[in-house]
Amino acid sequence: MEKESFISLERMPLRLHLVNSNALAGNMSVNHEAAGSGEAGRNYREYLRMSGFEPKSTALMNLPQPNGASVIEVTKNMLVPDAEGRVLVKTDALVTKGEKKDGIALALLTGDCLPIVIADTQSGVLALAHGSRKSIGAGIIPAVLQRMVDMGARPENMRVSVGPSIHKESYLFSPDKLDALATEMQDRQWDDFLPEDDDGSVHVDVHGRVRKQLIDGSIPPGNIAMSPIDTRVDEDYFSHARASEMGEPERRFVTAAMLV
Repeated sequence: MEKESFISLERMPLRLHLVNSNALAGNMSVNHEAAGSGEAGRNYREYLRMSGFEPKSTALMNLPQPNGASVIEVTKNMLVPDAEGRVLVKTDALVTKGEKKDGIALALLTGDCLPIVIADTQSGVLALAHGSRKSIGAGIIPAVLQRMVDMGARPENMRVSVGPSIHKESYLFSPDKLDALATEMQDRQWDDFLPEDDDGSVHVDVHGRVRKQLIDGSIPPGNIAMSPIDTRVDEDYFSHARASEMGEPERRFVTAAMLV
């Protein structure tokens, strides 16, 4: 049990079971392991089972490239595991409706991007979204909220948990790297979320942008919880940015959620 790590955030509904692994649980991504080792698949299955999830009943987001705003509803007939015991669904967000008896859980692997869980436990609608800079700009949050409403959820009843992820203090582009932000810097919707340092470096406030989109979607501010953990600086979590800068191997941790 030494691998287990739970994140409990205030104001989360009692009927939502939500976990985030950390580095102690090991890498969960088969795309970031030695070919044929099988270690990531074992870590993933072991952690989910220790945390009260059944891997064969857990839809794991397989992210499209480039990230966008696709949303897929997960139903029981989609729960067909691959050779690694994973149920992969290629999309930017997952949504499902039901109770624990339906056996459907949602999962996402991240290493800086925002794992965004949204639940309306009164209607039984649960969503999990991948919050990258690209998917946020493409409108993943409004798309998820609309799909949830279409399935019977009400914004005033939704509770949101944003898990460990990179924060604006660490999400920084130096003046010679600003070409990578060209799309965002030309999008007026990002104007308030790209603060600039005196030397011309630009920070990306993905949390601020997501929070605004959630509130614009009529979710009460008090229903939104964001983890203070910054994956770039907290070595208990994997980070794409840190791995790139330090020459470390890429790794991913898992967020999983289900209604209970």
